[in-house]
Order: sequence, then C-alpha cells, then structure tokens
Amino acid sequence: MTWITVSTALTEAERDRKAQLIDELYTMNAGQRNNLTGPSGNTVGAFLAAYDPINNLSMISLNDRRAIIEFLGLPVPFDWDTASIGTRITATNAIILEGVRAQGLQGSARTLTRFFYSPAIQALWKGQHTVKRTDKKVSVTVPTVPDDETEILDDAGSVRESMQIQGLIAKIGTLMGFTIWLPRADRGRVLKVWHAQSGELVDELPLGYDSTTMKTIEQIDVIWLRNRSIVRAFEVEHTTSVYSGLLRMADLVALQPNINIKLHIVAPAEKREKVLQEIQRPVFSLLEGRALAEMCTYLSYDNVIEIGELKHLAHLSDKVIEEYEESAE
Repeated sequence: MTWITVSTALTEAERDRKAQLIDELYTMNAGQRNNLTGPSGNTVGAFLAAYDPINNLSMISLNDRRAIIEFLGLPVPFDWDTASIGTRITATNAIILEGVRAQGLQGSARTLTRFFYSPAIQALWKGQHTVKRTDKKVSVTVPTVPDDETEILDDAGSVRESMQIQGLIAKIGTLMGFTIWLPRADRGRVLKVWHAQSGELVDELPLGYDSTTMKTIEQIDVIWLRNRSIVRAFEVEHTTSVYSGLLRMADLVALQPNINIKLHIVAPAEKREKVLQEIQRPVFSLLEGRALAEMCTYLSYDNVIEIGELKHLAHLSDKVIEEYEESAE
C-alpha cells in the first residue's frame, strides 16, 4: 500500500492532491525506520526529481529550499511551521521555480538546481564566508535554517515550552528596559506568546561587526540590547543533544575572540548536567581568547520562570540573573 501511494504521488499532476498524497504516505510510514519519510523530505524529493526532472527540483532538502527562499526574499503563502510536509515539498518547488523565472532565470527544474548548487551561487545562499586568520584564509558556513529536531507545536497544537521560554526571556528584557532581537525565522512563533509593543522588537541589529559575525549573531534566540550594544544573549536549547546553542555561542567567540558579551544557555533542569559538561569540551575550552565557559552560563527553564515572576522587574538590573545562573567552572 505504501508504494502504491508513492507511485500515485509521483504521477499526480494537481499540486494540492500531490501534497495530500505525500501527507498520507508520511502517516502510513510513521514509525518505520526506512528513511522514506524524513523531516527534510529528502527521499520523497529525490523520487519526484528522478520521476520528472523537468518540473521537480533536484534540490531535495527542504532545509536548502528554505534557505534559498529566504535568501531571494520570495514570499511564502503558508505558515512554514504549521504546514504539512506535503505542502512544504510541493509548494516550495513551485515557489522557487516561479520566483526565479520571474527574475529572468530560465530552464528546467534540473538546470535551475544545478545553477543554485554551482560553487559561487551556493556560497551566497548557504551563508559561506571567508575568514582571515593570522596564517591563512578559511571558509566557514553560518547555518541559517532551524534544526530538523525542532518541533514547535506539541501534540495538542500548543506552542512548545521552549518557544514559551523564548518569549518569556524577551518579555523580561523589555520590562527591564531593553530592546529585543529575535531571529527572523522565529518571530512569528515567539510573537504568539510574547506580544511585543511598538519599538520593543528591533528590525535590524545596530552593530558594526563583519558580515560573518553578524550572520551568527542574527541566529541567536534572544538578545537584549541597550542602544547599540548587546547586554545579554540567550540560546534556548530544545534539542536532545544540547549542541546547537553551544555551537552558535562558540562560533561567535571564535569569530570575535575579544568580544565581551554575557552569554546564557537556557535548558530544562534535566539537561543541566549535560550542558555544564559539554560547555567544558576541549573544542569550547581551547578557543582563542577565552574559554566559552568563562563567558557562558547555564539557566534552567525554572530559573527563567522565577525571574519572570519577580515583582518590580522594571526597577531591577539585569544583574539579577547572576543570582540564578550556574557556571561550568
């Protein structure tokens, strides 16, 4: 039955029906460890491209498609985080093909895919940069799409706890008089739990770092700003590995060894030991300038909630966080 659905999805010409069939395939294959229905849609995308490379992009990863859409500024007529996998696969195919053809690029889906994966063009939308070191130049990539492990909604359709904590951190910051930066990809979700007032959420970071550093900073979950300075930066960990936030903080320190920002990894209490252990890994401890553990601390979700319940937050300094944070050293 599964392969009948695959075959039907491949031959279906109507986009909404094709999306529905892909969704049915994901439902039928749920729990099977056969890599047919992964979160990035790679296998289904590969089948579609192989069946019809003229009309289906060989760019099979939804992560890559999303990065290209955001790079080109193409409008997305659906909510990415609540749309079904079938909708994302079929709609992004059309969005990219129609968008680039409207801008003057012509050719089959296969030809356009080869264009986007050519080295010079891929470096642009993948966020690849060249960084000068004392001995040589190195190429680095700044990830700009969410992790596959991210799940925004729980089984009941409510915003997950990690997003609620992200919104609460933003709210605490505004009560203390700071303006807030959120990654553009997160704003729609966070604003469901934090209702920002005019002027509280900045549209552009008022900083003067190089483009690679700016790309890294722009991905940090919550930043508290005072005028043109970062006061505190927070990564809210939601993945099992707890690496994503640590890696982003380490990227920032590696790019700017002399940077002096208070950094915080925010995670559930059951992940406390893992965060404090991982932050002392050699790769983080041997960074040029300072070890990550010297400038990055741990806050539990419970700590953040407790801070949010403090009275007279408007009259408190951000230094109150020092009463709740834990250092790895």
